[in-house]
Amino acid sequence: MGYKIEIEGIHESLLFDDRQHSILACAISGDVYLPHGCADGRCGECKVVLLRGTVDAKDDYSIIDRDKSADDVVLACCSKPTSDIVIRAKVIAELSGVEQLTIPAKVKSVKLETPDILVLMMFQNGA
Repeated sequence: MGYKIEIEGIHESLLFDDRQHSILACAISGDVYLPHGCADGRCGECKVVLLRGTVDAKDDYSIIDRDKSADDVVLACCSKPTSDIVIRAKVIAELSGVEQLTIPAKVKSVKLETPDILVLMMFQNGA
């Protein structure tokens, strides 16, 4: 069974089906990129606001501080719609249309440039 996911400010809606494991996975498969880090509920980067509808949500790590957050905040990586939903989320439009690749690599060095920028130097092919 499929549910419609609407993201505030995005004109096209996404269709969630049972083969997808989360709102985040559905968004990415629909070429809509939401901020995320761990994709399993530990970092909290994928918090979204549920404006309408219902979800089956998990927050085993207590990333969502219930004293400071409204009940309508859920983790996109750990939430599945149980009805059609509307969410408010930051969308990273610059990543739309960028092809994802998985390639084997060996890390040569890691350098922390700023608190939120990490530079990975990779070995070249054959090295």
